Amino acid sequence: MAVGAGVRGRFVETEKRLASMPPRRLILLVIVSAILFLGLGVFLGAIFSPYSPTSPSDTDLSNSQGGGSGAVSQTGILRKLSAPLGEIEFYLEQSDGTQVFLVPTSKIDTSFLEGFVGLAVTIEGTAGKSADGTQDVLRIEKVVLKQ
Repeated sequence: MAVGAGVRGRFVETEKRLASMPPRRLILLVIVSAILFLGLGVFLGAIFSPYSPTSPSDTDLSNSQGGGSGAVSQTGILRKLSAPLGEIEFYLEQSDGTQVFLVPTSKIDTSFLEGFVGLAVTIEGTAGKSADGTQDVLRIEKVVLKQ
């Protein structure tokens, strides 16, 4: 028990020293200690972080055209048609002025798309024809908001 008594004596001595400190010095001690522990945490977090950057994908689908079938990705401003054309209520206005008609799927609801109208987005989906077969459309599977 001699070891425990020695540790207890040090705690009592430290408590007396802290109690006798002026308030300003005590506040300064707390602030400096907090900054040191914060710095230590950031340093150790940077060293032991599980984060490892990944290389960007070599596949760029942003230039895909919606003429055929298959997975494509298109970027532009999401707009809503003034009068829906059957199942088509939205279109993507691309930077060159072309319009890509969008058809929601079971994954994406039209009420969800309402929140993105007027924003720059990337739409990923499957290219195909409209229900009546007259329009090339993109069936939406994923919407990514551009920054």
